Amino acid sequence: STDYDGVPIGRKSGFSTYNYFVDVMATGNRGPGLSPGGVLSTWRGTSTQPLSIPTAYSYSYSSGTSMSAPIVSGLAALIADKNRDWSPERIKTQIRVSAVMADEVNSIGFAGALGRGYIDAYSALATEMPGYTVVDATLVNTSGDKASIGEDAFMRYRIVNHGAAKSATAKLTTNFAGISIIGSEVAISAATGDTVTINFPIRLNRVSNTIPLFKVEFNNTIDGYYDFNYYSYDSIFFDMIGSSTYSTSLNSFGNIGAINAIGGTGATGYIVNTDKPANQQFDVLFEGGLMVLSKNRMADRLRDMETSVSTGIEPRSPFATQVSKTGLGWDMYGSGTARLRLRDQVNFVSVDTSLSVKIEIFVFNRPEINKAMFVKYTVKNDSQTDADSTMIGLFNDIDINNSDNNSVVYSPSDSLLYVFAPNQAGSPYMAVVPVGTISTLLAIDNRATGSGLNFGLYDGFSTLEKIRSLKAGRNVLTVNNSDVSTVVASGPFHIRPGQEAVVGFIYVYGNTLDELRSQAAAARAYEWIQVTKPGMVTSSTENQPEVPYTTSISGNYPNPFNPSTTLAYELANSGNVDVAIYNALGQRVAVVYNGFKSAGRHQAAFDASRLGSGVYFVRMSAENRVFTHKMTLIK
Repeated sequence: STDYDGVPIGRKSGFSTYNYFVDVMATGNRGPGLSPGGVLSTWRGTSTQPLSIPTAYSYSYSSGTSMSAPIVSGLAALIADKNRDWSPERIKTQIRVSAVMADEVNSIGFAGALGRGYIDAYSALATEMPGYTVVDATLVNTSGDKASIGEDAFMRYRIVNHGAAKSATAKLTTNFAGISIIGSEVAISAATGDTVTINFPIRLNRVSNTIPLFKVEFNNTIDGYYDFNYYSYDSIFFDMIGSSTYSTSLNSFGNIGAINAIGGTGATGYIVNTDKPANQQFDVLFEGGLMVLSKNRMADRLRDMETSVSTGIEPRSPFATQVSKTGLGWDMYGSGTARLRLRDQVNFVSVDTSLSVKIEIFVFNRPEINKAMFVKYTVKNDSQTDADSTMIGLFNDIDINNSDNNSVVYSPSDSLLYVFAPNQAGSPYMAVVPVGTISTLLAIDNRATGSGLNFGLYDGFSTLEKIRSLKAGRNVLTVNNSDVSTVVASGPFHIRPGQEAVVGFIYVYGNTLDELRSQAAAARAYEWIQVTKPGMVTSSTENQPEVPYTTSISGNYPNPFNPSTTLAYELANSGNVDVAIYNALGQRVAVVYNGFKSAGRHQAAFDASRLGSGVYFVRMSAENRVFTHKMTLIK
């Protein structure tokens, strides 16, 4: 009730918790100079008696932030005893709104983060107050749909009154520079326990990396009532999407699932329904997201070093979904746009914002592909120079049931890198499948501590590791009984100024391995996403550029193979070319092509029926250079 040693009442302890979602403060000590110090409370101590025996507890003086809890609990008990018909919510709200504001006796850095202030027991018992509280909020246009940039819109709040039936004025403010609040004050009135909806007219001018934080202040000067609620509106960036068999959240940061899986920001992971047990649900995705490497710089919105998250993708529009419209083919669709902030791997400074991306999601309820979600990325070069060596991929930390006992397996017959839970009956099988050319398939053991491609993720996911993973090819395809992740990628693309590269991926699962393969095969055959093939992108409408940027061997499909495979190679210039197969001893065992070829992309079938199992090398001689590619024949 008085200051102690010149320390004002309400001054935050140096070790106390504070944030925008604290309700009230209370003392955790009787004050300096008083003996005994601390708060008298029940204490287990060193007693070994059963908890059912009253003498198992004693009274003891303790101090600290934990001791503020019995002070608040004691006040709650007094209010409940006086008002026997009050709900717990009303008791809580009464304690909050009767507290004494403490901002003026604390540093400005704690403004708004110390709750309503420190508790005032007399006021809480003597005067009944209204108790308006934010339930939830949405950003909608005049049609009730999710608002887009430039639209007249509303911040629509649902407000519940837990307190006395008295009116108030609600005022809206925000720290988000991209939103203009046109009408900031609304009158509200609700009976005890009732919920009302109020609309604040706003205009959404732009979005950025910042998640909007809104403050709603409630005021009734006649009754001396004042309170406020903070509301972090991260759903401006994400929306839910799915079919009858799965659901997930997508956002304009390029993530699948949570915006920040490490910090728990955003909606859900990737929820799938399984048959055994009937209708059991699994969240199979801890973290997933887009990765773009261009000009040897990296852009993503994934975990970085331990607890931090990269900020390499900056939203340019909200992510919004819509249900089926006649003639469009899909059953649900979502889209958003973002700017890429490419970060240098040496100095880690975000220096290049020349690329933008449009994110599109397609969902189909057709039985043969109802466990598949189509993801399309359109990366555009907005600069005046070429976007060289651009790789576009997806990282996914897949957790199935017991995440410490997952395995990654590569199926060469259908080029499928999938994750499953060994010896965990009823668990689903999960894969992320690239559409078109597969440049990289990588299995990651999250618990690993090695170097190169044998890195783990428990110490973070560095920019250099992300770059290596996109360039990994197909060198690490198996992890057994561990916590696992995967990376799949397409490229490289060399995107000319003003042009676009389109890539696609399919998230697919099955209750069994056979169902996974069936869904993946049907989704691939559906050919919904028309992708750009790697090489020089000279026209947004050309899915197969006429002249590649470089001469190279693109690879072979499938790999491993038995007994046939298709070789793909690119020639930047017309001329004589020799394509041959060599065994591990360096012996030439087959000629695929020898002669003149025009510049462009070429494919050639190779039948290894007469060869034995083993590792072979494709050797291409062109432009006075030699190119090689490793492939595996398994019989």
